[in-house]
Amino acid sequence: MRRSVESNGKYRLKPALNAERTMTGMPGRWLCVVLAALTITLLGACERDDQCRGGNFRCDGDVAMNCVNYATKHDEYFVWHSTPCGAGKCQLDGATSGAFCALEAAPEPRCDRQRWGFCDGTTLVSCRAGYVVASRDCATSGAEPKVCVPLTRHEVGDEQPLNAMCASQPEPSSTCGDNGSSDSCDGSEIVLCQHGYEVGRIPCAEGSSCDRSGICSKDSARLTLAP
Repeated sequence: MRRSVESNGKYRLKPALNAERTMTGMPGRWLCVVLAALTITLLGACERDDQCRGGNFRCDGDVAMNCVNYATKHDEYFVWHSTPCGAGKCQLDGATSGAFCALEAAPEPRCDRQRWGFCDGTTLVSCRAGYVVASRDCATSGAEPKVCVPLTRHEVGDEQPLNAMCASQPEPSSTCGDNGSSDSCDGSEIVLCQHGYEVGRIPCAEGSSCDRSGICSKDSARLTLAP
């Protein structure tokens, strides 16, 4: 309501206009409406469209492009992940559906489709789709010098490509067993095994010994029960 002055000098109450009554009489409701609209606008602005279809890959010149899933706290979408490779080094792997960077533009004959790696002296060379993708010297890349050993079909299995690895010794270890990949024991040391080869050792702490499962535990010989 608002006041108006009549011709006789007296005041008379006059109803407020609808718009005036709405804006002044119900501020809480209008505030809620405004905030809701603002929230919807902001959420809409944060939504992102997929840049690509999941699993797609390609070489964009010398750049490897792979469509990957990217997730945030409030959203999830697919984006292109790009990796510059260098002149002629972007390659495609149809078997694993991906674009990758090779170390060299030319394929490596020893990297056939049935091989993931091979030994070049003490150097372990890793392959993908006929190209070299990584290499490291087993003799100098770790804390202790090792040798590169090629794995046989018996060691990798019939379903896996041939491969190679860095090992402590060039021959399989009797401690690891035939083609064993489970950790074993040698005194108070854990022997790390892969495909029957020793690949490292971890000493047990003082007062502990290595049990048959390849785990350091308290020396049971030192534990006594009260009578």
